[in-house]
Amino acid sequence: MIETEIEFKNLITSNQFKQIRDSLFIDITPFYQTNFYIDTEDLQIRKNILMLRIRELEDRFVLTLKVPNEAHVITEYHQILDESVLEKTNIDESDLGADIINVLKERNIDTNTLKIQGQLETIRYERTYKNGLLVLDESQYFGETDYELEFEAKNVSDGKVVFNEILDHYDIQRTEEVVKSERFYRKLVERKDG
Repeated sequence: MIETEIEFKNLITSNQFKQIRDSLFIDITPFYQTNFYIDTEDLQIRKNILMLRIRELEDRFVLTLKVPNEAHVITEYHQILDESVLEKTNIDESDLGADIINVLKERNIDTNTLKIQGQLETIRYERTYKNGLLVLDESQYFGETDYELEFEAKNVSDGKVVFNEILDHYDIQRTEEVVKSERFYRKLVERKDG
């Protein structure tokens, strides 16, 4: 399955997380998900500004390749997997699906050397909000904990307006968008080099 996602993200503090959770998500039960990030040993996928992961959510395992198109717009390729894929050392090409293989091979990424590089666990709150989806995440990876506010919109212009209204309302300073996978990979590289 292929879909386009329009999203806005901002890292927030623990206190901002609690404030937003206690006002906008007071009646929402969180759910838990784990992302297993996949790449080659020399991180060819990351170097091509792509992201490949398996997301475990409620006993479902979905492989997703994210390909950025323009600011805030991402094409996503999805493939349902069996849990047994997590038991392997390497991810087989047969697990990827034709669309994902094609995107990776177009960028000369060796699809025979893919392996899980690590995992990121998230406690997630979601709710519909002004014609979009408002998401509040607490994520843990390599001993780090961070907090993120996200808004998924139907179009870039409306999404930007709504997201900025939320940030202004909670007096949150707009920061450079660094997606979860990149935060994970920065910490992974730091650990490998350290």
